Amino acid sequence: MVATLFIIGIMTYWLQNGFPNFTPRFLLKGLFGFYLVCVAQLTTSFNIFTPWTYWRMVRAAGGFGQLTNIEWHPLEMYKTIYTAASQYTISGNLIMLLPLTIFASLLWPRLATWKKMLKLAFFTSLTIETSQLILSYFYLEHRLFDINDLLQNTLGGLAGFGLFLSAKKIIEALSCKKRHQAKTNN
Repeated sequence: MVATLFIIGIMTYWLQNGFPNFTPRFLLKGLFGFYLVCVAQLTTSFNIFTPWTYWRMVRAAGGFGQLTNIEWHPLEMYKTIYTAASQYTISGNLIMLLPLTIFASLLWPRLATWKKMLKLAFFTSLTIETSQLILSYFYLEHRLFDINDLLQNTLGGLAGFGLFLSAKKIIEALSCKKRHQAKTNN
């Protein structure tokens, strides 16, 4: 639903302002926007209730905030690491913010430092977890604020930056080797 609204918004903008030239940077920004919409869709799943059902549910729970869950124990998940659900959660959390730091490094090269990528991944994950806690407080979704998610998302973001740096070094080495071969052939 969110992705459909996003595409409609882009098409409307293009109809009013003209179709853009597709440069590699423009395409990268488009992919980054699509990635952010997908992350938002994945991490927030609003429960839509009719007003009377919503208020009956709030009254039955004894008011707002009765169902909020916070998982403060970072190693609690690893007690059940051999279950498929735990493995899915761990791998999903590690992968989710991996593209974030790659996109950020490509789009804004001045931000491409370990410290800045750590901050970006951590605060993005903190924002996601906090929004899940707030939405759960008002019964708009039933998720929990999980320290494991925060740690795993941050590690995934740092892994993405590590992959970016590795790919950058490989590409630079290959281009340097190609230039050296071109010089020796001339």
